[in-house]
Amino acid sequence: GCLFAYQDKLTAKCEYALYDAAAQLERAVAALAYVVNECDDDLEKLCGTVNPGDGRLQECLEKNDAKGSDRCKSAMKEVGLK
Repeated sequence: GCLFAYQDKLTAKCEYALYDAAAQLERAVAALAYVVNECDDDLEKLCGTVNPGDGRLQECLEKNDAKGSDRCKSAMKEVGLK
């Protein structure tokens, strides 16, 4: 909304920064969705009682690393979470 109203006033550098931030966010969301998908069983089995948010689920997976599945571990490694 607001940014688009002033789109003609944005400098190219600012526009690029916004575009770049959006692209990074998209990648982060995709990476997270991938990890959640790959770690689904682990999250349910090992972290079922943990409230999501503030990195608690990631912390729980890391704490239970030894019991976690290879599938989940490699997904976390791939997206740089460990």
